[in-house]
Amino acid sequence: MILLIIAMLVLYYFQPYWWWILVLPLFYGLIFGKKPLNSFLVGLSSAGLVWIGVATYQYFNDAAIIAQKIAEMMNVGSPFLLIGITGLIAIICGGVGALTGNVLRNLFR
Repeated sequence: MILLIIAMLVLYYFQPYWWWILVLPLFYGLIFGKKPLNSFLVGLSSAGLVWIGVATYQYFNDAAIIAQKIAEMMNVGSPFLLIGITGLIAIICGGVGALTGNVLRNLFR
C-alpha cells in the first residue's frame, strides 16, 4: 500500500491527472492482489489518502479562493465538504480499479 501511495504521489507530481487514482490501483490488483476484498481495501484507502491529502495541501497553499468559489457554485457551502465529496469519488474509483485488476488477474490465472 505504501508503494502504491508513493507511486500515485510521484506520478501526480509529474503528471497531475485525476485518473492515476484509477489506473495504479488497477495495476496493483492485477499484479499484487491476492484476495478481492484486500485489493479493494488497498485501492480504496490509497486513492482516498492521496486525493484528500493532495486536495487539502493545495487548499492550504494556494487554492482556498477557488475552492470556496467552487463550493458556492455547487451549493456545498464548505470547501472542506467539497474535498470530502471529491475524496469519496476518488475512494470509489480506487477501490473499483483495484477490484477490477484483481478480477482480471483471477480470470486469466
